[in-house]
Amino acid sequence: MKKIFFVLALATVISCNNKKSTTVSDTQTADTALMPRPATETKQEGILGKWKVIAVESTQMPESLQKDAIASATMEFTKEGTYKSVDSKETSEGKYSFDETTGDLSIYSTNATGADTTHMGIEWDTDKNMVMIFPAARATKVTLRKMD
Repeated sequence: MKKIFFVLALATVISCNNKKSTTVSDTQTADTALMPRPATETKQEGILGKWKVIAVESTQMPESLQKDAIASATMEFTKEGTYKSVDSKETSEGKYSFDETTGDLSIYSTNATGADTTHMGIEWDTDKNMVMIFPAARATKVTLRKMD
């Protein structure tokens, strides 16, 4: 999981540097303002289930971590709006939201300190594999194949 978590953490750091100021209403805490909407409020059927990493393309991730991700990393998305990411070294869990219309996926890691949300785009290749595209100039792509 370090590989996928590294990619998620890297994307979070890069996206944090590009964030605009967010106003939190009186009825929201900072944590709830940054958390994605529950998945039940979105169209997320396309990503439900367990996925295996089958390819990583990155100029920012060491090749050894890319190979390890391909060998061991999985992600699972539930209809309740939670995700679990597992690799050879660790597990990450949290909440997510996915907008099937725009392909925007937001992951809120409950393992992280504070309210860390990672945003990425989702595309589908010709074999119906899910391709996660991280926003840093599209420098990192992670391709996953459905296991269920």
